Amino acid sequence: MRDTIRKSANLYANPRNQSQVAFAHMAASNLRASDALKHNRCPMCAGPVRLNLALTGWVVCAQRGAPMMRADANKPACDWQGFTE
Repeated sequence: MRDTIRKSANLYANPRNQSQVAFAHMAASNLRASDALKHNRCPMCAGPVRLNLALTGWVVCAQRGAPMMRADANKPACDWQGFTE
């Protein structure tokens, strides 16, 4: 048990490992956004998603923004967004 704790503590203490952890986190985030776009389903509210054309690969929930900009103004706002690339 102590070895496991020591190894996980060293994983986050070493700057090289921190970049690997950050890279893994970013890869998982990109995969989640790609999956949301593929299935047209927001991971937070299960609503539709759309591409934001301001940046390549930027996916946002269709319920994001002001009520007049949402897919359904009667549903609550959702702030989910992600990048596929």
